[in-house]
Amino acid sequence: MIAPSIRQSVPQGRPRRGSSPRRALLLLALTGLISGCSTDAPPGSNGVSGDTAPTTAEIVVTAAPEVDAMPKSGTAPGVGGPVRSMAGHFEVRYAADSDPILVNTMHSWVISLRRPDGASVEDARITVSGDMPAHGHGMPTQPEMTEALGGGDYRIEGMKFQMAGAWEVYLDIVDAAGLADRVVLPLRFE
Repeated sequence: MIAPSIRQSVPQGRPRRGSSPRRALLLLALTGLISGCSTDAPPGSNGVSGDTAPTTAEIVVTAAPEVDAMPKSGTAPGVGGPVRSMAGHFEVRYAADSDPILVNTMHSWVISLRRPDGASVEDARITVSGDMPAHGHGMPTQPEMTEALGGGDYRIEGMKFQMAGAWEVYLDIVDAAGLADRVVLPLRFE
């Protein structure tokens, strides 16, 4: 019987990148296959006539590249809203320059900013960020408001989503009087 020993290619005490239950199960299955292989040779023999020295096989396990379960392509609606801000001070509608919005494509939006009574909000500052909560990462770009178009409309450039799934776009808004609030725009790329 061949008794396997395993040499890891990373230092002990440091978690291995990309460890998963599936890899652990694969390793266990490989160990079982190797240790389960036998001959009719007596115990303590390696199966070669005249040689009774134990033999050890070495398995070198290397991590395979991570396979992301989320597809790298997809679309989301290019127009949305109205969405009310968290404290109820503003309402936002958005329209992307492409409909639908494509994953991995740089694009811009026009944001229409209104008060709940429908009055347009002029001279606002808008800071844009995004997050993919299920993955714990944000957008690969840093979108920014580049132009006030008048009538409560603002151009946002540098929008890009790198993968399909559920996203949140955050618009942190400060109006001319200093009133601040946040709008969360949920997007789902299918």
